[in-house]
Amino acid sequence: MNNRVGLMVGRFQPLHRGHTKSINIMIQDCETAIVCLGSAQKKREKHDPWTVEERMQMLKNVYADRIKIVPLNDLGAATPSQWVSYIFDKLDKLGMKNPTDYYSGSEFDASWYKEHFWSDAISSELLTRHSVGGGLVDDPRLHKYLTANGVMRTLHILNRDTSPVPSATEIRMSLELRNDMWKEWSSAVNHDIIMDNYPEEFKIPKD
Repeated sequence: MNNRVGLMVGRFQPLHRGHTKSINIMIQDCETAIVCLGSAQKKREKHDPWTVEERMQMLKNVYADRIKIVPLNDLGAATPSQWVSYIFDKLDKLGMKNPTDYYSGSEFDASWYKEHFWSDAISSELLTRHSVGGGLVDDPRLHKYLTANGVMRTLHILNRDTSPVPSATEIRMSLELRNDMWKEWSSAVNHDIIMDNYPEEFKIPKD
């Protein structure tokens, strides 16, 4: 057991192969994998057509009990620090372990977590190496990246922007246009729940 606790946050509208690639890596890396579902309060909107219950089921259809799923309501105009504190407080109230690793699908998403999770993109000036042994000097500026148990929180940027898998926006557009391209980009076990619950009024009119 490596005691690493992975965290990934997204809307998953819908869950697609770009998401599952990142989640699969998190499961391989970490003893515990937590997926937070953002915009949990939204449903049947053009950009959020599936309910939180439907999105939870999409994740369960693929992963069963291999991940922990946590719904998150939006905070509105929150700062990155407020947002991460909100997530940590939510997980703590649910009795979940402090995340050690955050898995991001884009640079933009990662920008919300860089104040709390260490990455190579953070200035190397914070890292001062011992001349012998290669250990880290105790630098107070590093403390914010540590869990309560003294484990360094790490940020993993698995950039889906360079992936051949389209975005969730493009997948929703495929459904809107009434073509079946979206099926190539999502797990077969979720085809029914995606199709059956996509509102008819969001699709282009039939000829």
